[in-house]
Amino acid sequence: MKRILTIAGIMLIVVAFAGPAIAGSIGLDQWYEFEFGLTGSMATDGSSTVASSGGNSVFADSPAWTITLLSGADLTVTDAFLKGDEFEVFNFGSSIGSTPVVASSGSGTNDPELAILDPGYSSASFFLAPGSYSFTIKVTDSPFGGGAGYFRVASVPEPSTLLLLGGGLLGLAGFRRKFKV
Repeated sequence: MKRILTIAGIMLIVVAFAGPAIAGSIGLDQWYEFEFGLTGSMATDGSSTVASSGGNSVFADSPAWTITLLSGADLTVTDAFLKGDEFEVFNFGSSIGSTPVVASSGSGTNDPELAILDPGYSSASFFLAPGSYSFTIKVTDSPFGGGAGYFRVASVPEPSTLLLLGGGLLGLAGFRRKFKV
């Protein structure tokens, strides 16, 4: 009987402290690969696409992709593989912006870090204030009839943190100078 109560107690603790399972939940500073079809379609999970050559991404779960931010962050969306695909990004169904129009090209990369550096790829970043987000991505141009892209929510240092760091460095420089004279 004591053993059953112990097992029941452990199970109760596990259930009490387990977080909710949310499909599409994303984390900070991680590239997620998604796939898409024709112009006008919505992006889906990336499970049937080719993984990033840089080994720096994971396949996205099914959308909507959700995250709650305690401080500001940047959402970056980029095309990959063949150049020319363009996207519109939505938060809870409202547009937050689009990636720019670019020329179509048969050449490309499957590394998101390289794609965002290449102006031939359609990519854009959007600042996100603290709060909850639920993203979807719509394809506004897909000249090759489908493909894959990437998104990442990257943490941004708060201005107050940068001011504190700068003030501390100035203080150290002044302190050092005082004792050098």
